[in-house]
Amino acid sequence: MGQTSQSPSSRPGLSFSPTGPNVSLRVFANLLPFLSRRSPEDLRQDLVEEVHVRRPVPASPRAEKIILICWGLIAVKHVLVIWAVHHYAVPFHQLWVNFPTFLLGLVATWAYYTRD
Repeated sequence: MGQTSQSPSSRPGLSFSPTGPNVSLRVFANLLPFLSRRSPEDLRQDLVEEVHVRRPVPASPRAEKIILICWGLIAVKHVLVIWAVHHYAVPFHQLWVNFPTFLLGLVATWAYYTRD
């Protein structure tokens, strides 16, 4: 629907001809500053003066214990839902209940372990 495509010969930079690739000088324009001599004052400007490092927050044993207990409760809930769906004539699959619970637990656990 109105798509325009450039032909390979109209693209700037690198073009191919029967004799081989033809590279224009615009491709190498950014190399010129690196080839020239620089004064020591210019070199000092490029140095890193200070760095700040943030140490990661250590994992809380209490929070990890709560996460483990929650995963245990999720496992018990899965077993009970599977039993209830098979024992009673329920017109839906047990994954309609179990999968969102598992996914939410997975996202919460991932959010805890990938925090700042």
